[in-house]
Parts: sequence; structure tokens; C-alpha cells
Amino acid sequence: MSSRPSYRHFFRFLLFLLISETAFADTLIVEPDAGRAPILAALQQAQTDIDLAIYGLTDPQCIHALIDEKNNGKNVRVLIESKPYKNETENAPAMKRLQAAHIDVQSPDPLFRLIHQKTFLIDHHLAIIMTFNLTKATFKKERNFALVITDPEELQEIERVYASDWAHQKVTVHHPYLIWSPDNSRDKIVRFLRSAKQDIKIYAQSIMDTPLLDTLTKLANSGIKIDIISSTDFSHDKRITRLQKAGAIIHLNHHYIIHAKVIMIDGEKAMLGSTNLTRPSIEENRELSVITSDPFVMNSLLNTFQKDLQESGIHPDLDMSGTGHHINDVTPNKNPVFSLSPS
Repeated sequence: MSSRPSYRHFFRFLLFLLISETAFADTLIVEPDAGRAPILAALQQAQTDIDLAIYGLTDPQCIHALIDEKNNGKNVRVLIESKPYKNETENAPAMKRLQAAHIDVQSPDPLFRLIHQKTFLIDHHLAIIMTFNLTKATFKKERNFALVITDPEELQEIERVYASDWAHQKVTVHHPYLIWSPDNSRDKIVRFLRSAKQDIKIYAQSIMDTPLLDTLTKLANSGIKIDIISSTDFSHDKRITRLQKAGAIIHLNHHYIIHAKVIMIDGEKAMLGSTNLTRPSIEENRELSVITSDPFVMNSLLNTFQKDLQESGIHPDLDMSGTGHHINDVTPNKNPVFSLSPS
């Protein structure tokens, strides 16, 4: 019997969200457990409009699904990074296929170093805020998450920013649960971390932003329990060493490539999305993360974190080669302490 969970209930729930005017709920997608099913279901169930902001788009099934929905008469737009870091031609085949199918494709505003956001907008009724790109590697051995949100005020701001970014126009953001780079992410992330009273749990592909590392170190020194799961060996970074000496524990996971960008506070609320804990991600890229306190989402996040924690060690060497990790996703600092390929 397959261990992959059934997502039939997700399809029915998604259809309900798309046709409901009053259902406001957050729903978590866990990857690679879920596979493509929730994303493909969202596209199939869309009635009129599909907008996508994405950094990496190389997965043939996802590309084909977008084209199918365009052929089915839906309005499909894709705001895509045209020159991913160290893989400048990676998205070119997808862009060419989408344009050949008469799908509107837009490159990011030159104001941003990269568009690193990973978000679907469906029918003005829901958004899917992802930590993952739409690549083959995502659905094989990367730990990632996505949050399906339906709150109308959150959707309104996400749609407004999407429209402004599409037109290469400036935009003002203000929603308290949406974290936008380069607009307000550092301030919001620092305040989010400082709200911790007991513990902080983090999934991080990279932690290279000095102000955030200083904040975490101060919190660890004050007695806040901090656990970080990553697939990156930080042992050569003196800032990480100081964080560990303050009491934070960094767990290296061999079972998955940790691509998720998630912060959990006191088991009560979480921030997840495209934002890496690096200076370029915070100051230069277009990024979107969202804060949730939904109890079902938190329960799933905490259970997954605990499972991944049990499969992790503390600072062994980690071979990142041969993972099929094609799209680089962590733009490095100008003077990085260590080299890291992003995605």
C-alpha cells in the first residue's frame, strides 16, 4: 500500500473554497509528501483566473497544466524571474512554451534584484503561498510547504501587489500578516522573533543575515529555546558559532534537502513563504511570506518538524551533490562567509 496521503479531500475542500463567499481558512500543503496533486487540483478547479508569481519554473507537468488551463479558456498570467541566479537560462524554455500558448508572461521590475516570490492567485478567492519552486526537485526530495489562504483582505493586498509588480509600478503594503521584501520584511521578522516567550523552531535553507542572527543570539541568551533544521553546514560561520554557544541547536537533515523557509513561535503561530534569512532576500528581492495561527496548520507544521528533527543530526558533513537541485534560490551576500547555491 502506498504511503502517499490521499488528496481527494483536498480537491473537495478546494472546490468549496473556490465557490464559497464566506469560508476563510488556512490549509497547509506538505512537500514532498503531497506531490503535485494539490497544485494541479487548484489549477483544474479554477473557474476564470490563474495568476502565478514564480522564481523557478521547470517542471513539465506544471507547465503543461498551465497551458491546459489556458486552452480551457481561463485567463493565465505568469510573472517569472527571467534570469535566476547562476542559471540565467533555466526558465527560458518554460517562458517560450507559455508564450507560444498565448499565456501572458512578464519579467520582474528591474527595481528588484530577483523576483523570488512563489505565489498562485486563483479566481480572486484564494492564494497559495509557497516555499517551493515548480521544479522536478521540489517534488522529489525537498522539504517544503505551502499555505492556502482565503482571507479577503490578505487576497486584496496580494492581488494589488501582483498588479503593481506586473506593471512595474511602486506599491504600498500594510497588511499585518503579510511580509513583503524588500518593503518591510526585516522589521516584521525581527518583531516576529522577539514575540517568542518559550521557543522558536526554524526551517532554513540559509541564515546569513547579520541583524537576524544577532536577534536570534540575543533571544537564545535570554533563555528562548531555538531549534533550526537545515541541510547546510554552517560550521565555518562565526556568527552561527556564536548562536550555538548561546544555546541554539542546528540540526542537519540528511533525509530531505531543506528548502522550506518557516519560523514557528511558541507552537502558536508561524511565518512561511519565499523569504530566506539572507540580506539579499530581505533587502533586494521581491518576496512574500505570510503569518498564520491556524491550529490545524500549526499542528501539521509541528508534527512535521518533530519528524524531521528525529531524522536529523547535529553538524555532520552533508553532501549536497546529485540532488537534482536545479534552480538556485538563495542569493548570496556580497561577502558571504561560505558559498551556498540558492533555490
